[in-house]
Formats: sequence, C-alpha cells, structure tokens
Amino acid sequence: MPECTAPLSYLHIDSPLSGSTTSASTVLVQGTILPSANVQTVTVNGVPATVSGSVFTATIPLQTGTNKIKAIATSVDGDCSPLSDEITVVRQ
Repeated sequence: MPECTAPLSYLHIDSPLSGSTTSASTVLVQGTILPSANVQTVTVNGVPATVSGSVFTATIPLQTGTNKIKAIATSVDGDCSPLSDEITVVRQ
C-alpha cells in the first residue's frame, strides 16, 4: 500500500455500530466512501473490501473480546484515508 499523502474527503463505517456485541466469528462491515470515483481499493483490518459505487463491504474475522475495526481507502492518485471511523465490536 502506498504511503498516505493526503486524506480523502469521507470514509465512514456504517455497520456494525460501534460497541455492538455478537457471538459470531465474523462480521460484515459496510461503509460509505466519497468521492467514490477516485477510490482504487478499500481494506478493512487488512481484508480487501468490495467497492460498489460509494459503498464498501468486507467480511472480517473476530477474536473473542474487544475487536477494533478500521477501514482504509486508497485513491487512484495514491491518496488514502487512514482516519476512518474506527469502531469496536465485542465478540462473546
């Protein structure tokens, strides 16, 4: 992944909600990224996400306990957004 040179304008994890609790071993992460036209890749905790328009999705594994979830988008110009909504999900 290229070094982040400038932030994209918007990257947000829409679901799951931060603080959610689950017993599942994986979670589907869905979010929004704008401007979507310049996005080349999105990863969620290192897992490549599927990008369709302005929506990204990725299924990631969860460990027992508190899990931090972070999305990073990289544009075609090499700009990226490491400062997405970082949320937590608790696996029981």
